[in-house]
Amino acid sequence: MARPQRPPPLTNAHASSHPDAASRLTVEQRNAIDLLILGQMDHAVAATVGVARETGCEMLVTLGALLADVPHTRPTRLTGTAIDPELIARLGLSHSRYEGPTGIVGVLHDACREAGMPSVSLWAPVPHYVASPPNPKATRALLERLSDVLSMPIGLGDLAEAAVAWEARVNELVGSDADIAAYVRQLEERDDDQIDEHDLPSGDSLAAELERFLRDQRPRD
Repeated sequence: MARPQRPPPLTNAHASSHPDAASRLTVEQRNAIDLLILGQMDHAVAATVGVARETGCEMLVTLGALLADVPHTRPTRLTGTAIDPELIARLGLSHSRYEGPTGIVGVLHDACREAGMPSVSLWAPVPHYVASPPNPKATRALLERLSDVLSMPIGLGDLAEAAVAWEARVNELVGSDADIAAYVRQLEERDDDQIDEHDLPSGDSLAAELERFLRDQRPRD
């Protein structure tokens, strides 16, 4: 099926901002597993790996989202990548093959590789036509997969209800724009065709989508 042409994104009241982080690094040990590290990007990579070593962390996991041609009405299908073959086999991940411009996530995982620390990157594809956070549906999917990766329960609070409410709000927005409504139906049809053919997107295909996303972030001259 041909890739549907993207219409302009929906607009809503949400806006994202990224204020400069404080120059001081803050480390909070919440429990035996969870570390919260805040600070500037140029300090965070080395500090994160160092703190992880000092506190006996066995694995680093990053969570993220990327804009993709996916309908908001379907389950969020994650992609997970790693470098360590044992982790890839045990957790059903894909091998990271990306080469090119990257951000702090790529630098952080490369630093883990050099330090001999296992690391996993989990990504959720989110509809590009409603890209403004929050997206509790994607958040829930990421946390559920993280629970599997860590082999431990993670409390989801009211995320299930929030995900249902989010989808209902998006349905209203989509229903008010005929072009986007038609586009979403095309995405749903493509998704349904894949399900009918038992041809769900593989980890490799989602990883390729992630690689395209990372390439698109390269600054233009």
